[in-house]
Amino acid sequence: MKILVCISLSLLQILIIPGCITIQTVPKTDPPSSTQPGLSPQDSTSKDEPIIETFTVNPSQINSGQTATLSWTVTGADSVSISPDIGQVESAGTRQISPDVTTSYTLTARNSYGVVNIQLTVSVHELDDLKGVKEVVLHTISNEDGALIKYDSSYERQDIPCAGDDSLNLPRRAFLSFDISSIPGDATMVEALLDLSDCTITGDPTYVRGRHGNMGALEVYHYQYGSYDDLDRSAYIKIAQLTEGGSHQEYPLNPWKWDIKESTDGDPVIQELVRSSSSRCQLRIQFFTSTNWDGIADMICFADTNLVIRYKLP
Repeated sequence: MKILVCISLSLLQILIIPGCITIQTVPKTDPPSSTQPGLSPQDSTSKDEPIIETFTVNPSQINSGQTATLSWTVTGADSVSISPDIGQVESAGTRQISPDVTTSYTLTARNSYGVVNIQLTVSVHELDDLKGVKEVVLHTISNEDGALIKYDSSYERQDIPCAGDDSLNLPRRAFLSFDISSIPGDATMVEALLDLSDCTITGDPTYVRGRHGNMGALEVYHYQYGSYDDLDRSAYIKIAQLTEGGSHQEYPLNPWKWDIKESTDGDPVIQELVRSSSSRCQLRIQFFTSTNWDGIADMICFADTNLVIRYKLP
């Protein structure tokens, strides 16, 4: 008996017939495409527009003739511009501005995938607006200022108001106190400028988005804590009102001051303190990240801080 073997080139299906083994092929098909028709592999990836990390102004309110500082950080942009009057800028930087009137500034970031923008306003008080405005410059009360250092389950007071952490990775929060008793109870607040320009930096207490091991945003809260002796666990952890514009991702600045007369929720905090005959305006300063665990002291100290309050009387 003869056996006939028939072999084709593609061995995909076998049929057995008496007296003959025949290997049949299955028509070849191309693998499914990983992209849509007409798109290249690059076209099928996600498209990322630029990201505006920060765009801030300090201070946000100025008198006619004064200056403010714009600060910004942008990632993923082919071009960055600020209008009006500024034009093309680097992806990160600062710029001194001195508008004559209240002005809105727009930062625009572009790349091949899109355009994003954000706007902020610098309020300018005209000379006529300042008629009848009284001003008082308040310095902190040194024997009421301080800081709290947090251990595992205890808290220790420190005379110097510093926020950050130390070489043992122990976090601390700063407390500032101002005497506002000289302001009449019927005064109407115009602005309350907290000036942190004259601060002392130790280590690297910075904020870098997406970078592990940084201290995060610096936050300034309205918080009536009482006296230096009252600084305890409650003062450290109690919920407080964030001051308007009081979460800083760019710091320190020069000048570094902003209007804190209200909270970020719009509550007229200092106006209410004055009307209730409170003798103190007090603040708590802290970093969003308690410690960055690097074994290095990273902190900002506020030994010489002032609060400029401007108000009108009936």
